[in-house]
Amino acid sequence: MKKILFTISLLLLVGGALANPSKKELFSRARDALKASLVQQDFERSKQAIEYLKSHIDEGAPFWEFEEYLALMEMGEYDQGVEIYANARRIVLDSSYHPEMKNRVNPEDDPLHLYLYRNVVPFTKTTADSLASIVQKSNAKDENKLLFKTLLNAELVIGLRTFSYGENIRFTYRVIADTTAAEDFLKNAKEYIERYSQSVHAQYLKDQVVPFVQGYMDKQREFRRDPIAHKYYTGGLGLYAGSWIGFLCGELSDVSESEMGTPLQFEVELRYKRVSLSAFLRFGMIVKPKQVEYDDFHSSYLGDSYDDASTDESMGVTLGAVVYDSHYLRVEPFIGLGVTYMPSFEIPLFDSYSTGAQWIMGTNVDFRFYASKPTRIGALSTAWVLRFKYKVLIGTAESSTKSNGGMYSPSYGTVHHEFGLSLGFNLW
Repeated sequence: MKKILFTISLLLLVGGALANPSKKELFSRARDALKASLVQQDFERSKQAIEYLKSHIDEGAPFWEFEEYLALMEMGEYDQGVEIYANARRIVLDSSYHPEMKNRVNPEDDPLHLYLYRNVVPFTKTTADSLASIVQKSNAKDENKLLFKTLLNAELVIGLRTFSYGENIRFTYRVIADTTAAEDFLKNAKEYIERYSQSVHAQYLKDQVVPFVQGYMDKQREFRRDPIAHKYYTGGLGLYAGSWIGFLCGELSDVSESEMGTPLQFEVELRYKRVSLSAFLRFGMIVKPKQVEYDDFHSSYLGDSYDDASTDESMGVTLGAVVYDSHYLRVEPFIGLGVTYMPSFEIPLFDSYSTGAQWIMGTNVDFRFYASKPTRIGALSTAWVLRFKYKVLIGTAESSTKSNGGMYSPSYGTVHHEFGLSLGFNLW
């Protein structure tokens, strides 16, 4: 009976000045009535006003669940208010929770809105502690007291960020917004999970939220201990330049000899976590024919000795995997494919050879002698690296012409052993 009388009086209130008030006007006056009843602590009328607004949501009544939660907290209905608040926060915290959402009109900053939000904006750690203290001293259920305190801290710690690209690509993901209340959240959440393990809230806190926050905080603690540590086994870009020495083995060494000219090597490297993809260019080994005795035909055609020399050139790509990484040392075995070109010796025996595809194996040992301290986790850092490289290139050297003057040019197995030293610059 009281509800009917209040509804009639509410309609009379909003329609006193208008013969035929619009729905928008009715809803506005209803919000004013709710605010007035809360101020006067006439909570019976407040409940009736809330029910009136909720029953007209589909007709465009501007009333959000969060406003209902705040109104219930004003009225001392803490168990009901915490339940609404918990379900609202679950939308953010539980990726498996997809409740049916009603189309609601966004409330304007009217007197009711400003009144309800007066104690929660701005929402700070002090605000959260104050709200939790009020419920803690109430006759609410112990489970709701602990859940409310946990979720208030979670609201400070966890936020949502939306990524948009064009009109069709849009997704939202969780981020750590503030770590001020993170430790309190973890403490309360773990206690709630232990005491109320069968609760639906305990399940998503245990499976999703606590690991997310705990992992982030563990990284923060590690970052404070060593700002570089979180960079180990991470990606980046590297540029290297240096020199090398090496020697030639295999069948080709039976008919040729090698020596070092002016050896240089260059390398560019892209890294993702433990895996790196590199491209290199190196040159500087001089390959020339051995001083051998030939039969009369060759001697008459070629002469007795030859001083012609060829500086070879190698290029290729390698795929590496980091097996050890620390502040100063990184060890990275690699495999790859390459090719070596040996310009013509201008004699029939060596008439422009190349190895075709070569198998490459080796190891990089990087000494990181300087690294800048990143300002935060994920921030860019730079490093200077001294790289010791060993690689072996295995292939077959074949003539580009296969014959010269009617003479067949044979193929030769080749093995290049190389030891390099480079100075590198890394972005990581």
